[in-house]
Amino acid sequence: MPAQPWADAMVVPLAGHAYVMGLDWRSPPDRNIRRAAANAVAAASGSLAAVRRDRRQYGLGPAAAKGATAAAAVLASIRPGAWLGVWARPDGGYWGVAARHGTLYPMFGDVVLADETEARIWLARHLETMSWDHVFAPNGWAGATSVTATLPELFARRRSGPTLADPRHLPVRRLTVVAVSIAVAGSAGVIGFEHWAASSRQAAIRMAETAQPSVPRPEAPPISSAIAACLTGLASAVGAGAPAGWTPGLARCVIGGGQATAHVALQARDWTPIALHPAGRAGGIDVDIASRTARVERRRPLQPAARLVPAPSAAARLAIARLAAVLDGQSGRALAVTPRPPVFDTETRAMPDWTRFSWTLTTAAPPRLWQPSLSALPATAIETIELDQNRRSWRISGWTVTEISDD
Repeated sequence: MPAQPWADAMVVPLAGHAYVMGLDWRSPPDRNIRRAAANAVAAASGSLAAVRRDRRQYGLGPAAAKGATAAAAVLASIRPGAWLGVWARPDGGYWGVAARHGTLYPMFGDVVLADETEARIWLARHLETMSWDHVFAPNGWAGATSVTATLPELFARRRSGPTLADPRHLPVRRLTVVAVSIAVAGSAGVIGFEHWAASSRQAAIRMAETAQPSVPRPEAPPISSAIAACLTGLASAVGAGAPAGWTPGLARCVIGGGQATAHVALQARDWTPIALHPAGRAGGIDVDIASRTARVERRRPLQPAARLVPAPSAAARLAIARLAAVLDGQSGRALAVTPRPPVFDTETRAMPDWTRFSWTLTTAAPPRLWQPSLSALPATAIETIELDQNRRSWRISGWTVTEISDD
């Protein structure tokens, strides 16, 4: 009986966590990746699978490695572009990985290599097969564009990723992008998630390759403080009213510099009120004669900013879903969410342990209906709050920090 493609797979303990290397990665045409993996496990006695739902890919491995995290999937999820890499294992052997835009190559994308000779031959063979944005290899190896960190350095902290398990018994994921969209969709609007694009080739070449402390987590004032400051500032600016001859426009609050800056834009209907601009300035209205526009501004201090602790991705999505559910059926409601890739610090070459997604909420509902739920979002920062006085609609933009996850 021929050996399984994953016969050489092995578990490597790194930083107290078990990682499995040498899986047999497959990208089947079946859109139901979990079902395809279950069928493959049923057909291969003694096997389990690590399922990458977001990539419609699974890796077969030995049942003896149950629960171990697929190391190649971890690297593929955080390294953009097309790349090839060789790493020395703690036991003296080597490990080869090849991926393109997050997807591991079948046959040679996750390979356990016995020694340096075999590793050099593997690298030389695949260097010639296609064009690579980046090649990681030990110092002095031919074809390398960057010296690799050691595996203990690269996995100095635990990294999340798919684990070897029996896909026939995996629980059905109840919170997915599609499920969230369906759960909160209503006659007034829908949630839209956009797939983030891969980073540029230049970013891939400069991305982190040595184990440094993680990229510092972003800071932001408490979300409840930011919302309250913006709403009171906007209320004051709008409450000032528009002088005779001026038409009120967009009211906007921006968070930054330790304060919330709220302002209301005014437009002169004709040249008559321009003559009154000195009195306007005295009343807190800044007039631009050339453009016939004016601005009423109010500033409110914020509580000190603090570093945000990344929230579990599922918890953040659930909070977003709850927020949309509160507004379901409200006229003009819409919530758009845009995931963003992890940001590598190209100066310190540090690795992040967080990512974030931006979101924008548009609603005709009054603040009393959305402020409590918005203030409850975990690890979240507010950027702007806008009020369209003509349409009586609100637009709130911000971002939420989450843990890096490949599940």
